[in-house]
Amino acid sequence: MKNLLFVVFVLFGVPALSEETVEQILEEAKVAYQNAGEAEPQDQLPNYQKTKELLEQIIAKYPSSDAAVQILLEEPTAGIDVAALNRYLADPIAGLPPNSNPKEESMVPSEKTDLTPLLPATEGEEAAMNLAIQDYRDIQARLTVLGFDPNGVDGKPGKGTRSAISRWQSEHAINNTGYLNDAQLNLLKQDSEELLVIWLQNKENARLYEPPPPIALGPANLSGNWRYTTTCGRNSRIGQVKISGVFAIAHKGGSSYSGRINNSQGFRGTINGGISNRRFDAEVNWGLFLGRVQVTGYIADYELAMSGRDSNGCSVYARKS
Repeated sequence: MKNLLFVVFVLFGVPALSEETVEQILEEAKVAYQNAGEAEPQDQLPNYQKTKELLEQIIAKYPSSDAAVQILLEEPTAGIDVAALNRYLADPIAGLPPNSNPKEESMVPSEKTDLTPLLPATEGEEAAMNLAIQDYRDIQARLTVLGFDPNGVDGKPGKGTRSAISRWQSEHAINNTGYLNDAQLNLLKQDSEELLVIWLQNKENARLYEPPPPIALGPANLSGNWRYTTTCGRNSRIGQVKISGVFAIAHKGGSSYSGRINNSQGFRGTINGGISNRRFDAEVNWGLFLGRVQVTGYIADYELAMSGRDSNGCSVYARKS
């Protein structure tokens, strides 16, 4: 495609100006590229973008020049790694800057690390650090940018986080217990600081790293109509079936709510329950024919939606209309 684009430029007779002008643009692009490599992580991206814009000027204005051909073919041009530049700009969050490698540099042991080998960490040592949810989000984010996937950044140190810590420890020739102590945590931060700054430039990453407060729950947003779906498997008390419907609840004082409910099978009933710390406990009374069903669920942090189970062994999902 790139070769074809070049041929089209030439066949249509796009005027090529002096090679000296091309060289001037190349020199400006080279300076921007070098400045990017020397800049702080948060200032690298604008310089790489400027480099790309200058290279595109050469392609657009002087397509018959040798420089334009090299750029189109992603060949190194005037000391610029064009292929690496394009890869980085396509995804600056996941990619590394083309003329720097923070991870490789971070793997060089510090003088302190050389003199004082890091000792294995135990579960008790990590517990003694009293790490909060945000501390674990920070650890998970740092492991992520270093290429050790902890299965998400959620502040919950589960199996994925322990596995990622173990793999990072192995890379540093540390006994891979899956737990951290103070010295290891300091090394992890040293390893990842530059990459973390780049990663946090993405708004979604920043939200995962330090999420906003959960939606406050109260009568104003809980009262009203909710659409729900109940999914029952073969092992449930009522067999394999999927039922949908609507319930409307109103605040009855304190944490109590009650209202009416109906389903896609034509049944109607009442619902009474309460909400405490985002947990919803309710009883649905379908009358003499179907009886009473207990429902327990949790309301999501950032949307008015509830996931849970009922006493028939079915999963329940509801969303505010």
